[in-house]
Amino acid sequence: MTNKEILKADVLDILFEHRNKTYGAYALRREYNHRLGTALGIALSAVLLFIILSAFKKNGDSENNPFKNDSVIISMVDMEKKKPEKIFKEKPREDVKQVKSSDHIQIVSNNGKTDMPDQKDIMDAVVGIENKEGKSL
Repeated sequence: MTNKEILKADVLDILFEHRNKTYGAYALRREYNHRLGTALGIALSAVLLFIILSAFKKNGDSENNPFKNDSVIISMVDMEKKKPEKIFKEKPREDVKQVKSSDHIQIVSNNGKTDMPDQKDIMDAVVGIENKEGKSL
């Protein structure tokens, strides 16, 4: 381009000089103002349509009428009295024989007695935290 052509040329023509104008970027940038105007027109008309429809709906509603006849019918219904449910008392539980068993074994001396019960005592009793007399299993 010559100096006279550069002064009269558009910025896009200068930018896309010696480049491929047919692949689409040149056309998109050249027609940007037209596409922006179309998009703005569609968006503004949609907002305007929404406002008009909402105003029209408010004027045509009969729900907003303060003189609308809303009546509620109340009728008395006799309720059946429920019979009190019988409460069953739990039977007192029988004491079950327990044997104190601890997993913490402390050996103080080799001759010391441990408080671990014999196996035959454990076999016919429930393992617990203290020795208790009662019915054998």
